[in-house]
Amino acid sequence: MHGNVKNDAIVKVYLITGKIIDSVDVANGQFDIKRTIQQPVIATIMIRTDTGLNPEKHPLYLHSGILKITLDEHTRIDIGSNSLSMQYQLLWEKLKPANDLVAKYKKDLLTARQSQSSDTLTILTNISEARKKSFNIPTEFIKNHPSSDVSLEALKMMAKGNPQISSASERYNELFLLFNSLDREVRETSGGTMYLEFLKKFKNEL
Repeated sequence: MHGNVKNDAIVKVYLITGKIIDSVDVANGQFDIKRTIQQPVIATIMIRTDTGLNPEKHPLYLHSGILKITLDEHTRIDIGSNSLSMQYQLLWEKLKPANDLVAKYKKDLLTARQSQSSDTLTILTNISEARKKSFNIPTEFIKNHPSSDVSLEALKMMAKGNPQISSASERYNELFLLFNSLDREVRETSGGTMYLEFLKKFKNEL
């Protein structure tokens, strides 16, 4: 990864994938991070400025080759023509309002439980409803991007199916149909093979 930095306040960049964290200092408005990956993987960029760590997370989709990004003066990321990262960023941005709402309700729930408030049941209902609404976002993404590896990530976000469907077998069928709607090239990637194994395990548990 090669980065150009247009904000002089940014002093360090972090690349996070799972439990692996790479960090690099910004020098002369640029930084480089080298990482060997076996298959495309979801990653997150975070930055440290001269006033401390910025809590905002920037999603990326890493794959083989050189990924060029730009951190602008407002610490926003421009990923240029990287289509996979653009697609993942689109999915992330659509999910962010719902995820932020769920996070807010979880904080409210913690506060309510600590104070033994009677609002606990209402907050749990709010969390459930917010999750149901967010479920439609990855579903639509998969239908609109059958040739994208990012659609496999969208499937993983759906865990064990639509929470609005009570039957586990119906949830399995929905996931199976969505997986089969992907292009063959995507289904036959290592990520696709792993997801198919997940589906087989899910079916055996029914």
